[in-house]
Amino acid sequence: FLAQILYEKLRAIEASRVIAAVVRSRVVRKSWIDFKAKVSTIQKFSRNFQSVKKLKLESCVVLQSVVRGRLVREEMRRNEMRVIRIQNLWREKKSREIFRKLKAESRDVKRIMEEKEKLKILLDLERKERKR
Repeated sequence: FLAQILYEKLRAIEASRVIAAVVRSRVVRKSWIDFKAKVSTIQKFSRNFQSVKKLKLESCVVLQSVVRGRLVREEMRRNEMRVIRIQNLWREKKSREIFRKLKAESRDVKRIMEEKEKLKILLDLERKERKR
């Protein structure tokens, strides 16, 4: 009889150990699941932060390239305008030189025409004298 009581007590103790182990495992599992959920949330925020940081960096790079491109285009436009101005000045100089030459030639032509008229008048006078 005593053995049976001891056996039942041991069995009760063993049952309480099993129950305690099950409870402990559930508590540990629940805390593990909560911990895992919290870690997952932190990782999401971290990934989101990193992606936002990466996006900001990429947008900064894009912005820099846009600004650099615009500055280069403006500089090219200014250089083009300078080249056009130099070309205009060169054409203007050449045109003035040609105009001066033509003007000088026209003066020479006028002089030649005046000389021709004088010679014509002289020839006419000589012809009239011969006829007399």
